Amino acid sequence: MKKQKLIIFLMLMFFGSYAFSQTITKTIKFEMPEIVALDDGYSSILYKDAKNFGNEGSPEIPHFSLSTLLPQACEITNVKILSQAFYQGLDGISIQPAARQFPLSMMPDEDDYTVIPNDAIYSSNQPFPANPIENISTHFLAGHPI
Repeated sequence: MKKQKLIIFLMLMFFGSYAFSQTITKTIKFEMPEIVALDDGYSSILYKDAKNFGNEGSPEIPHFSLSTLLPQACEITNVKILSQAFYQGLDGISIQPAARQFPLSMMPDEDDYTVIPNDAIYSSNQPFPANPIENISTHFLAGHPI
């Protein structure tokens, strides 16, 4: 009898929490980026409202940050990309490798520092980055989850 009550209680807890979970759908559309061909044979991809970042030697790819006001007492737990489309004519470009960041007081001369592309990434046939979603987190602003 106690086992049955425990199982029923656990099932109610599980389904109760599931019933109060919410799904927020956000649609983001990106316009065609500006592709800038550089003198060294690489290209730079520029999106409006996105910043280009990367670890030294990795491709300097655009990063887009999204902030959404969440309902009270909610946290974000998962993000999914439901669909994506690729632009025609962008095959075969090589994205500029990211340079190391230096403090302004220690900026090297252009002749003293050369970015060395990460050969494991640039010679691979695998997509980069392997996971296009980074840093899923909930923060709070004036008590509201964002």
